[in-house]
Amino acid sequence: MAFDIEGNLYVTASLAGRRGVVRLTPDARAELVVSGYDLVGLAFGRHGSMILATHDSLVDLPLGVEGMPLVK
Repeated sequence: MAFDIEGNLYVTASLAGRRGVVRLTPDARAELVVSGYDLVGLAFGRHGSMILATHDSLVDLPLGVEGMPLVK
């Protein structure tokens, strides 16, 4: 799971029977933003990319989401 700079939480999960990356907003709305099976984790990379981990690979998606820095 990872946070973006707007305070949204991104997790690999299922939402309404659909698997992928779910974004949870600060006001508790949930939305599937990336669909996919076998996802086990995610992180934000430089320049707005989301890095997805599966059981046997990493995928770099240029989604334009800026991740929350680990240290302010």
